Amino acid sequence: MNRLPVIATALLISVAGAAASTAATPQAPGGGTRAQRPTLYVDQPTLLPNPNPAVPLAALITFETSVPTRTDLAFKEGDRSWVVRVEPGFGLIHRVPVLGVRPGSRCWITVWSEKPNGERVAAEEPVLFETPPLPEGFPPIVPSVSDPEDMEPGVTLVNVNASRYQESYLVMLDSESEVVWYYRVMQYLGDVQRLRNGNLLYMYDRTTLAEIDMFGNVVQEWFAAGINAKNASPDATLVDVNVFHHDVIELPVSLEGDFMALSTELRVYPSYPADEVDENTSVPHAEVVGDIVVEFQRDGTIVNEWPLLDILDPYRVCYDSLSDTWGMTYQTVTRDWSHGNSVFYDAGDGSWIYSARHQEAIVKVGRSDGEVKWILSPHGRWNGPLADKLLRPIGGGPFSWSYHQHAPEITPAGTLMLFDNGNHRAVPPDPPQPDGLLYSRAVEYEIDEVEKTVRQVWEYSGQAGDVWYSSAYGDADALPQTGNVLVTDGARKANGQFPRAHVRLVEVTRDETPRIVWEMRFADTAPFGNSWSAYRAERLDSVYP
Repeated sequence: MNRLPVIATALLISVAGAAASTAATPQAPGGGTRAQRPTLYVDQPTLLPNPNPAVPLAALITFETSVPTRTDLAFKEGDRSWVVRVEPGFGLIHRVPVLGVRPGSRCWITVWSEKPNGERVAAEEPVLFETPPLPEGFPPIVPSVSDPEDMEPGVTLVNVNASRYQESYLVMLDSESEVVWYYRVMQYLGDVQRLRNGNLLYMYDRTTLAEIDMFGNVVQEWFAAGINAKNASPDATLVDVNVFHHDVIELPVSLEGDFMALSTELRVYPSYPADEVDENTSVPHAEVVGDIVVEFQRDGTIVNEWPLLDILDPYRVCYDSLSDTWGMTYQTVTRDWSHGNSVFYDAGDGSWIYSARHQEAIVKVGRSDGEVKWILSPHGRWNGPLADKLLRPIGGGPFSWSYHQHAPEITPAGTLMLFDNGNHRAVPPDPPQPDGLLYSRAVEYEIDEVEKTVRQVWEYSGQAGDVWYSSAYGDADALPQTGNVLVTDGARKANGQFPRAHVRLVEVTRDETPRIVWEMRFADTAPFGNSWSAYRAERLDSVYP
């Protein structure tokens, strides 16, 4: 269970018995009568609202029992009722989190205590948790489809950023697209995920990784100190890298490092291409930014680094490779040669899979030797030994390369799933496709590493008449129980109904003709309001860790 906040005793709120007696008490499975529990006594619980205003949909219930017990909470919120086991272990003093209540609600919560022998008892009275409404300016939610029977169970965690202000939210949504938890910050949020310990890890400002508990308390921060160590907060753990960007993952406990992340370096190359299409033009030198895959421990110690400029061809340029994305960071004119946007650890063979957006390439590299195992990419402009690593398309069905892709990952079935943004849909010198022919999709490939072949086995590119294009961000996750795919259409281009870029989250079946089982949007259509974007989304088992 995650670390809980220390809340002053003065904040204890007792629920009046007269008010509590009016609430229905939902029965937890296996409940018994009070006459059957002479050896078990439960103090009347007290409820402590979370003092951290960034996470208002959380509270803490405290109480004591006469013998060691574990705790279930039974919730009654309007017509909804559910039971959650919040303490797997047994104890006498209990501090249990309250999570999963919708905003603007009155929720009665009954505490059930259970002894190791299975004897159970409920507290004399339920407690009341009244949640505030969503704040003004919260991204407007537009639900359209909800088919819970065919959906992957759980809640959806997504990071949502505003276009006009540095206001961002980590949000958890239930199957009806209702908010059941959120964390509000005045920072631009990057990748977010749940750690094994139940806390959340997110990235912001190209400098910082932050771990928070479900009450919004900062557990630990890591700061990229290679360029601007003086800007680190006093309590941050310093890591000797220039930046953190796009992706960070938690590694298996069997490895020496705790985390793997993307950073960058700057190198000067002579006679560098001056034009993406015409390879015969060059400049005397160019300051080229390349990604570094970094593995480090919780204390900031770096245990492995893999510079991509040493692994791939630094002179291979595709569309957008010459853009100056990193100029502000390095205080010079740069070339964003690779623009890596994800790294995935493949525990099956101890490799990592890297997405280079401006190389139109997904690359698998051995962790032990740094050798390229394969490259999934259109075949243009690959020369020398790397050309032998290219995957060759096979199969009689449809096949398309991915372009400017995001978030490749190995699925439970061993295939490769990713979000294909579809920018340009060409490798120079071929001309970019016109805007009207650009589209995005979720796509799944089957790869034979021995034969160096690839076969497209599934895609979702919209329903009939609804081809969609999201030029930035995006994610596609194969879900383990249903086999469905959760797609983050993170910066969907405007259409008639939604006149600015917006977020669409959609869960589809893995059928040949995918069927939508859940769909919602964050979209503000006010003339001068925000538009919204989201980098990725994840389906979690529960709000509770």
